[in-house]
Amino acid sequence: MIGNFWSDYEGADDGSGGRPAGDGIGDTNIPWPGPYYDRYPLMTPVRWDTVRPASVTDLVALNPSLFTIDLSWTSPGNDGTTGNIIGALHDIRFGEHPITSSNWAEIPEECRIRFTGDTQPGVRMPTTVAGLLSGTTYWFALKVSDEAGNWSGISNTTACVTAPDTVSPATVTDLIATPFGPNKVVLC
Repeated sequence: MIGNFWSDYEGADDGSGGRPAGDGIGDTNIPWPGPYYDRYPLMTPVRWDTVRPASVTDLVALNPSLFTIDLSWTSPGNDGTTGNIIGALHDIRFGEHPITSSNWAEIPEECRIRFTGDTQPGVRMPTTVAGLLSGTTYWFALKVSDEAGNWSGISNTTACVTAPDTVSPATVTDLIATPFGPNKVVLC
């Protein structure tokens, strides 16, 4: 059992052993069910959450524009694929090269998006990644953490190309060339 207990206390609460009588230890007759139980529990045993959320397997990148790409995935559960996650932390990483568990930690801060929110398993989760360069291939992956800090494994990786910039600059109509010495001009 995990918890905060006086595990092997078998003394009397009579002032013996230098303790003051009536110190609260052993004053209450708590039924003791047998071995592997503490005689005088101080609190309810703690149940540690050690099961991590399942890894996302269906991350997709879609709807590219000049500077944004939308992402969508199915939310995992708190314990594998079951249970709601209260305060789930989503950690999305992206870059111009495939993302793997080997290079996950090396992704620079400016290529990371983190957000929290409550999730239910099996629900589609959307987000938009903005501030991208046009005409560039980006790779994406994510991990999800439950409220106990258990992290899923890395998701599948997905790639998408932002739309190219096809708009030509406006025509310059007011350029003036002024002579400036031999064989030189100043453009204004």
